[in-house]
Amino acid sequence: MTWGNEEFFQSSRQVSRNVVVSGRRTSMRLESSLWEALEEIARLEGGSVNDLCCRIDAHRGTMSLTGAVRAALVNYYRGRLERVEAPPHERC
Repeated sequence: MTWGNEEFFQSSRQVSRNVVVSGRRTSMRLESSLWEALEEIARLEGGSVNDLCCRIDAHRGTMSLTGAVRAALVNYYRGRLERVEAPPHERC
């Protein structure tokens, strides 16, 4: 996927889905690509999307859940990228 092509923007259309956070159902509206990222991270971390949203909810402070999820996704992937790009002596 490259910047500026139609596929990039099609994966950015917003989709509403329900999640269960702390025992209550709530809906979030996120871009398709962010839902996919949330599902991927949940799978990598050995949990569900609901589990991951609960963890994010517990640390979000006054930020909206949707905003906190977006920030968490960016920070997760930035952290992974930093580990990949770190010179070998900094990885240990």
